[in-house]
Amino acid sequence: MKYNFFLKLFFLLIFSSSVFAQKIDLSNINISVRDFILLKYDLFFLKNKQRLVTNQVLRLMVDYQYVNFDLKVDNRNKFVLRITAVMNKKRYKQKRYYPKNSDCNIVRNKLFMNKYGYTFWKRKQSYAFDEDDLRDVILNQIYKSDNLSEKQLNQLIDQTTIEIEIIHPKIEKSIKCKGKITQLILN
Repeated sequence: MKYNFFLKLFFLLIFSSSVFAQKIDLSNINISVRDFILLKYDLFFLKNKQRLVTNQVLRLMVDYQYVNFDLKVDNRNKFVLRITAVMNKKRYKQKRYYPKNSDCNIVRNKLFMNKYGYTFWKRKQSYAFDEDDLRDVILNQIYKSDNLSEKQLNQLIDQTTIEIEIIHPKIEKSIKCKGKITQLILN
């Protein structure tokens, strides 16, 4: 009796799942260019954020324990990329280093170019790349699409702003910088 009940229940479940299962045709679904660019930013950030979060013995840059990003788009297709980098609490409560404007630029440079853009000792701008190099990386890695003309792509890049917040363990020492995404020195 028990086996008969379970056998009937088993066949009922198999039959009902095959009857109600519907195929989804993904070839008819279109996504917008806006959604595509948002996805490309997500993938780019996930792939490259390890460039900023270092747990190395020999630290050549500020050690961040956490890096996050948020991207907003308004109805005029203006992108605002917000990056939050939290300095390593254990290290910077002991070591007296406070973030500077150059650290904001280094966060952006390491994320997009994998270069510092500043000399190691004096923290002077090294001119290892320029705005055109930044534009090329952003264009090829994120904005490249067959659906947009070169003029539209350049307009989208020009309308994209970046805001970087570096959070120090002593919250009053935290800084914020912002500017166009291709601007070499953020304010």
